[in-house]
Amino acid sequence: MVTLVKDIEPDSMITFRSKNANDPTIWRGTLEIPTGTYKSIRRYGNPAAENQAVRQTDPTVPTDETTLTYFLITVDNDSTEKTERVFAQEWIQPGSLVVINPGNKVTLVVDDPNSDPLLIVSLLASAGYSSRIVTT
Repeated sequence: MVTLVKDIEPDSMITFRSKNANDPTIWRGTLEIPTGTYKSIRRYGNPAAENQAVRQTDPTVPTDETTLTYFLITVDNDSTEKTERVFAQEWIQPGSLVVINPGNKVTLVVDDPNSDPLLIVSLLASAGYSSRIVTT
């Protein structure tokens, strides 16, 4: 079974290798955004250049980088400086994607008398917690 990034919980630690033959790095990082479009990730890098590099190794990767399935990780390759980096699912070597540490998720129900969910998220953030609003 092939692991897809879109099926992994945000805040999980993952590792993978690129199909790019000139990139020997074993990438490791925290999954921030498990799936995104070209439009949503453009500000994080130049996917066209990386896509062309990957296509030199695997010509089956689509030439149109706007059609790829992107994800964002905070890279942690034993460096003191953490950086955000965009990758595409199509750039990952098959079988190399591994979830090292699934994200720790807690479901929290809060009665909100102020009808201000952003205030709750801000309060959690001020205490060092990452949170998001999920509507059902």
